[in-house]
Amino acid sequence: MLTLNYAAQVRTASGIHIILGLLLVASPWVFGYHAVGLAALWNSVAVGALIAVLATNRAFFPRVSTGLGWANLLLALWTIASPWIYGYTANSRSLWGNVVLGVVMAALATWGASASTVERHRHHPPRATAH
Repeated sequence: MLTLNYAAQVRTASGIHIILGLLLVASPWVFGYHAVGLAALWNSVAVGALIAVLATNRAFFPRVSTGLGWANLLLALWTIASPWIYGYTANSRSLWGNVVLGVVMAALATWGASASTVERHRHHPPRATAH
């Protein structure tokens, strides 16, 4: 029988998430939208840092921090929407950089949060209710 190491899946997803969060911090300069305005710049810096911090917590506590994985999913979706919200869609590098980062982070967040949810249910199955 194949046994899956869900904690390793969460740690792998979280490790990649940390790197992508740091890339999001640097993205205003990497993708060239730092001059668009301070709101766009600080949005990417703050969201990227928050993603990295939440992912670090997930890496160290994979079984008890499932909610942080779902929070990272929301932040990833925000990252996808940010070019339209902050008005830098004319720069195709910044637009596609944020969209690709957001999609990859959303996929990782879903994978990591799903893995820890499966692990939690495997160790603590739902109790049957008496009728």
